[in-house]
Amino acid sequence: MEGPGVGSPLARAAMQYGATRSQVERERDNTNRIFGTQVADPLQAMVTGAPLEDARQLIDSWSTADKQVQSPPPRRRGSGYGSRHENGAKQGDSKI
Repeated sequence: MEGPGVGSPLARAAMQYGATRSQVERERDNTNRIFGTQVADPLQAMVTGAPLEDARQLIDSWSTADKQVQSPPPRRRGSGYGSRHENGAKQGDSKI
């Protein structure tokens, strides 16, 4: 018994299936390439690009400013206007 010939319906279906599958693979490769150039690459550039670095610098500067605001101010010596040493009372404690 011999296999199906080149002109048999099974052989034609197998050849058409192979050709169609090759076309689908080419289309998939093209779609992946287009997706990469139009979506994935620009998205990656946005994530790793300069705007993110600018945001990191802003976070650092805000963190530094926040620490400075939350720390207690340095103590001042009472040698200026309204000190206890000059008039014996705090500024604004005048009696009328």
